[in-house]
Amino acid sequence: MGGQQTKSNHSPDKFTEVERSELKHLFSRLQSSDQQQRSQLDCISKHAFQIHCEARLDDWLIQRILNVLVVRIKGDDYIPWQPFLKLVSTVLRGDVDEKVEVIMKIIINNVQSSNTISGSSLVEYSRHLVTSCEKCYKGTEPGKSLIRCLPKKSTPDSLAYYLLHDTFYPSGPPKDLITRNVNLILSSKQFTLDELITGLGKSLLFQNISNSVFSRCFELNPDINVAKDDLIPRCLKVQSALISSEFTILDLSKVIFLNSLLPSEMKSQWRFLFSSASHGESFSKFLANIEQKGSTILIIRDNHGLIFGGFAPSSWRLGPKFFGTPQSFLFHLYPHFVPYPITGYNDNYQYLNIQQKTMPNGLGMGGTLEYFGLWIDSDFGKGICSPSCTTFACPQLSTEKEFTISHLEVWGVGPEPMKEEGLREPQSVLDKDPELKALMEVIGKKTNASDGYRERSDTPD
Repeated sequence: MGGQQTKSNHSPDKFTEVERSELKHLFSRLQSSDQQQRSQLDCISKHAFQIHCEARLDDWLIQRILNVLVVRIKGDDYIPWQPFLKLVSTVLRGDVDEKVEVIMKIIINNVQSSNTISGSSLVEYSRHLVTSCEKCYKGTEPGKSLIRCLPKKSTPDSLAYYLLHDTFYPSGPPKDLITRNVNLILSSKQFTLDELITGLGKSLLFQNISNSVFSRCFELNPDINVAKDDLIPRCLKVQSALISSEFTILDLSKVIFLNSLLPSEMKSQWRFLFSSASHGESFSKFLANIEQKGSTILIIRDNHGLIFGGFAPSSWRLGPKFFGTPQSFLFHLYPHFVPYPITGYNDNYQYLNIQQKTMPNGLGMGGTLEYFGLWIDSDFGKGICSPSCTTFACPQLSTEKEFTISHLEVWGVGPEPMKEEGLREPQSVLDKDPELKALMEVIGKKTNASDGYRERSDTPD
């Protein structure tokens, strides 16, 4: 198999001289920190390694790595320099097949004892990789800002499964993933080394998380050949008063999943815009908080507990026509993490309209008028998800076609747009408060005077 062929071919390590020197500096520092270290040995003690890793890796992963590295020397447990260098070099700079061999050694201790590995063992490794990632980021500036904003404790299982979806489900459309029986796969399926090399080689997020965890643990720069280290965005515009409330249903795993799907220029920061738990159930408030705010992520929980939403790359603006770009996508966050890309059949990505007698009033993504993939009605609290969608390769997102919104939140992603970005005309007071405009129409007051003024103001002098 591919991984076995590389054993005699690759050099002891793939670091540059500078990287090897940096790693040797860490190794020497761990040697000097341990008073019981035998000075004549080019080793670090098991205890020194554990102390260093405690703030960076979870206990399960630390112990499994120790099982691979530790040797017994004169009655004590040590980690020699060369095996240490080789392992770190492989997990950070090795080819996919070399990295998979190391993963199998970590999981089952001795890769020679088995040519296959169970799905449940893979998920266990993936789960501890995710929890280690959270540990690594706690001390970073993006990590501090984000963790401070997320009151919910992260549950790593959904992200752990998603990292392995190319291994578990190598074929079939994304919309089938939401109905897969994960427990059946885990209990019955064994995976070969070649299947792991193929599956994990396709999962850029798995490689990115692994690379970030081990580079931060061993104080080296991430591998530029894998991906930019942009797993965690900075969290902005969340007032302290909101943090103690249930203003968000996100946790760190959900944020990592969603952020991985965004265009690179939008991954660095998230801006809190709206939450029904904080701002109340008002479509006019919802509209005022998201309109002309740049790219956004909408997250909905229906009355049966399913969590889903969409990424809208264009600023929301009122109008009778669909707009947006092909970067749009829909997604599930519960019961599983599943992204739904565009089909290419049409470009009906985003729609937003209010107070129209002949057009749908509300916010929609995908599909066609009256048959949206995702619809939030202007009668706030009501939503519709069609059983199929021509724009996105998704199933019905909600439990029932017509559903009640239990929770809705919106985050702006990427830099906040400049004031001049939108082409929309200046708003009157009635535009800003559609509920007031509707009330005035009910009692017989004219509301189109301001419309006429705007039409005249657009005419060139």
